[in-house]
Amino acid sequence: MKVLLVEDDHDAAELMKLLLSHLGHEVDVAYCAKDALELARHREFDAALLDLTLPDTDGLSLAKEIRTMGDAMEIYIVSGREPDNADLKGLDIAGTLLKPVSRSDLAALF
Repeated sequence: MKVLLVEDDHDAAELMKLLLSHLGHEVDVAYCAKDALELARHREFDAALLDLTLPDTDGLSLAKEIRTMGDAMEIYIVSGREPDNADLKGLDIAGTLLKPVSRSDLAALF
């Protein structure tokens, strides 16, 4: 699968990219929402892992923006805490992952 990974913590991003790559996925990393949207405009992705807290917005707002682009990719929110279900309502979120994300967590997604 082609995965868009959006995570502002460079170490966490590299670890998740490595784990996803070992699972056979092609991964593009963005460290902010602006860069993620640019990637999403120019490439097709099967799935996105969006950090809930980003330096320029939050993962929920980014998910909304991706959806306005008409993209049908599966979107997962990654966070150190469970997001409020009310916040996820209407966003067509495939699921959430709690940090730290393990290889088995990622393997269970796709």
